[in-house]
Amino acid sequence: MFEWFDLKSVEALLVAGAALVAIISATFAAYSKLFPSRPKLNKKHTSNSIDGQINQSGTGNVVGTGNTVVNQKIDIQKIVHINYSKDEYESDLKRSEAERRQEFKSFENASEKPRAGLEKELSAIREKFVDLEQNYQKRVSELERIATEVKDLANNVSAQTISEAIAALEQGDLQAADAIFAEVESTARPKIEIAAKAAYERGCIAYAEIRWLDAREHFERADRLLPRHREYAKKAAFLAFELGEYETAQRRYEAILEDVRAEEGEYSLGTSDALNDLGATFRRQGRYPEAVENLKQALEIAEKLLAPNDPILARRYGNLGLAFCDQGDFKEARELQKKAVSIVEKSLPLGHLDIAVSYNNLALVYSHQELFEDAIEFYKKAIDIGKAALPLEHPTLAKYYCNLAMAYEGLDCLEKAAKFCKRSIEISENSLPAGHPLLAIRYNSLGVIRTKQNRGEKAIELYERAIKIELAAFSENHPSLANRYTNIANAYIQQGRFPDAEEALKKSIEIDKKFLPAEHPYRDKGIEKLAYVYERLGRPDDARKIRKKLPGNSKRI
Repeated sequence: MFEWFDLKSVEALLVAGAALVAIISATFAAYSKLFPSRPKLNKKHTSNSIDGQINQSGTGNVVGTGNTVVNQKIDIQKIVHINYSKDEYESDLKRSEAERRQEFKSFENASEKPRAGLEKELSAIREKFVDLEQNYQKRVSELERIATEVKDLANNVSAQTISEAIAALEQGDLQAADAIFAEVESTARPKIEIAAKAAYERGCIAYAEIRWLDAREHFERADRLLPRHREYAKKAAFLAFELGEYETAQRRYEAILEDVRAEEGEYSLGTSDALNDLGATFRRQGRYPEAVENLKQALEIAEKLLAPNDPILARRYGNLGLAFCDQGDFKEARELQKKAVSIVEKSLPLGHLDIAVSYNNLALVYSHQELFEDAIEFYKKAIDIGKAALPLEHPTLAKYYCNLAMAYEGLDCLEKAAKFCKRSIEISENSLPAGHPLLAIRYNSLGVIRTKQNRGEKAIELYERAIKIELAAFSENHPSLANRYTNIANAYIQQGRFPDAEEALKKSIEIDKKFLPAEHPYRDKGIEKLAYVYERLGRPDDARKIRKKLPGNSKRI
């Protein structure tokens, strides 16, 4: 599945350079202590799964086989003092944002792939401003970690070079460290593990600097050099997922799952993590039955291995609950989300953000069941936690406000619904780049409210914006577009534009056929709505014909 390192090239290098052989011999003993055998999958359980953030913890002990420097006087114990201020960090973020915007303009006529990657980077940079203090502290911690990794190269890079890199890191500059890892990566080819480690560290640096396209390239190189190293493989898969390259992420998570099963067996937390990540990826692709299957297995394993109130178990319940909700099995989704809420309320401190996530997920199911008052109660709880723990302009609050707005819309409290939805859009437009898929969700939601307020033209304008964004970000058959086409059809019907409504509904029904099970309630609604449009167009035979596809008596709109 993955490309292996070219061992013939290594052999040629070894034969060609007697000096290199001598160097390898001189460092073999040290290398053997660090790498006593072919690296196996790390059995230690980590939280690198999709429902967590990327884990950049390093392992140290990077050694090289290039121009070995002997008897260097590098004080490994010397404490690194980071003199990089928050103001400097903010200034660097602003510079990075300006650079990405300029680069984005240069890709104006290029394919969607590089543009989409740059948009996601821009979005990530903007999110850093939202909680500047916390992200600054994370950056300082990463600088300290990388400094430790640089010190571990003392036998392979000159003392002067390392000193300069450490000094640069203390000032917040990662480029000198990146150059060192690039040098080691280049000169250490005969030792694949070393080159892979250097590539991985370059990926961590690029990720810290929100150069996600570069980070993906480095992580993928590390994974190619050392395919059975789980941390490298997971980072490569995670970056593909974050960049919206779900087919690539799927292939990588499938390979990880195969390796973890072979190494740890079926019942391990590593296998549960891998199944969870693969299930989440299938969900993003709209492949709901496969998502449910994998998330079920992930949950079953976690239930056997974890304490009943472990927060990881709550996340497993929550993820599976969302997948059942996607399929229209709201009863099962509700039970799972209630279990998740029960766990986080017992195991986590009051005000923990994971509690807000569980409240939001349960409220989402209530909304699908049209239990809007219950939904509003839990959305408000989620918002209260979010407002206490997050900056008021945080994108997570925008999501909660939007969900609350749609619950009010379900109760026909349209003024309240519009108020919260506009607040959600305001936060999203200030924190996300134009064209971000989350904006499509916000515009679509306000469009639903405007349709109910009989403001059809405004609603159509909002739906068109949402559709344009999602067509640029996803494939033309992405499941979210079915909802957008159905909603814009409602606005067309309201305005008497029945031919336009017919065209939109046909697109929606075709997408739903690909992604939703036959018994999903949304499929019936789309067919019945199209039959209604045929009647208004004076085509009763077409209406009767399409109604025959309905399983039973479907309620008229």
